[in-house]
Amino acid sequence: MPGGVTLPCSPVTGLTSAELKKLVIFLLNFCHNYDPQWREATLPARALGGGLAEKAVYENPPPMMSVNADATGPRNRRVLIVDDNRAIHDDIRKSLAAAPSSTPETEEMEALLFGDKVREAPGPPAVHFEISSAYQGEEGIEHVHRAISTGAPFALAFMDVRMPPGLDGIEALARIWQEDPALQAVICSAYSDYSWTALIARLPQVDRFLVLKKPFDSVEIRQMAYSLTEKWNAHADGSAAYASLHKSKESQRAVLRAIPDTILRLDADGACLDFKPPTGASAALAAYGAALPAEMARHFRDSVRRAIGERITQRVEFELPVGPGVCSFDAQIASLEGEEAVAVVRDITETKRASAQEALGREREAIIRAQAEALSQLSMPFIPITERVAVMPLIGDMDGRRVERIRETLVQRLADQRASAVIIDLTGVENVAAAAVVQLVRMVQAVALLGTELILTGIRGAVARRLVELGADFRGAAMRQTLQEGIDLAMRRRGA
Repeated sequence: MPGGVTLPCSPVTGLTSAELKKLVIFLLNFCHNYDPQWREATLPARALGGGLAEKAVYENPPPMMSVNADATGPRNRRVLIVDDNRAIHDDIRKSLAAAPSSTPETEEMEALLFGDKVREAPGPPAVHFEISSAYQGEEGIEHVHRAISTGAPFALAFMDVRMPPGLDGIEALARIWQEDPALQAVICSAYSDYSWTALIARLPQVDRFLVLKKPFDSVEIRQMAYSLTEKWNAHADGSAAYASLHKSKESQRAVLRAIPDTILRLDADGACLDFKPPTGASAALAAYGAALPAEMARHFRDSVRRAIGERITQRVEFELPVGPGVCSFDAQIASLEGEEAVAVVRDITETKRASAQEALGREREAIIRAQAEALSQLSMPFIPITERVAVMPLIGDMDGRRVERIRETLVQRLADQRASAVIIDLTGVENVAAAAVVQLVRMVQAVALLGTELILTGIRGAVARRLVELGADFRGAAMRQTLQEGIDLAMRRRGA
């Protein structure tokens, strides 16, 4: 009959007639995917062990679909093929096609035929690549330009070298990188049109491309596509994290600029190392110009020394002649990293004139508490860059007492935030005391006990030699040269 077939089966043992019929229906469904005329089959009586003949009919089940979900979540897997040979496009597309996964129906049939024990362990979900084709270099450039314009850039391009009569692949890739410098590339060729010296002279960005000689193997295509698109995504994640960190720093600077008070950074002798002039209500201080910092420092030199030595915020009031009168100022002084202090100086002339002494005292106490907390945070910044990764940049000399305070603060913040990784950047650290080394080792151990990964970055050569001389043991902590590399490592290990 049209669309049907009689199966000359031998007697089947071990399966019921219902199970055998179910198996035949499954085979019909499978065959129908390749030839729609396969719609029914008749099972002879002898196949049913002498029973009545039965007919199995194609039941139009839902098609078997391959699973194309990325194992790592949504990622940029957009791939561009630029080659004048359409067969190459077909080969690459076949190499990158996701393998069909098993379905409940196929698993049930395997169990009927072979038993449960032969089932394979499920593999990882297949990676789905979004593939576009261009057949000349100019067309490839237009594809990349359009992708950038729509906010959906390609992560990888397979570039043929010879594509007559238009641009060759090397020239096209150079122009593509003007549009999209982040694009990764695989240069494909069966010839030696360019020596390595000539190639890198034309494309000096050697970290952005690989060279693949034709004929190629499907495994090479898949491995390069997965690795280079993953590299593109890791770079994008790291750039986003760095931008977030930079934005956080700019926000802190903006907060400082918005404070109307005078802010001074002082050494232990009261000498001014940095100065932010006043704005708004404190503009009276600006009349002193460049001489102001030294003049002000003389008024609270002793308080600066006490703030540094005792690590306790100090307050001092003083007066300065401004124009025809005298203005009163209130200075809040707190210790910074190393032998330095910060002073926030506020003009309180109008406040003293308008308020009673008792009300003014309460306001000062409130200001002291708020500014002490803010200054304490500034001295040991803990900057979350994601929900699971944070950065603590340190600067200045490291002594035992300071590192102990950093350790206590770090442990508390990690316990509160539940971060899975913290990066301690030592780029700004120039000297480490012996007592500080002991506290650093304890800090590494404390972070490990919390189950948090610790990454140390930016260790200078002199500091590294000092740590070796003192026998510092940082086992359990990862090391990277720069903060950016530390962020990349933390994000990569968390699949971001």
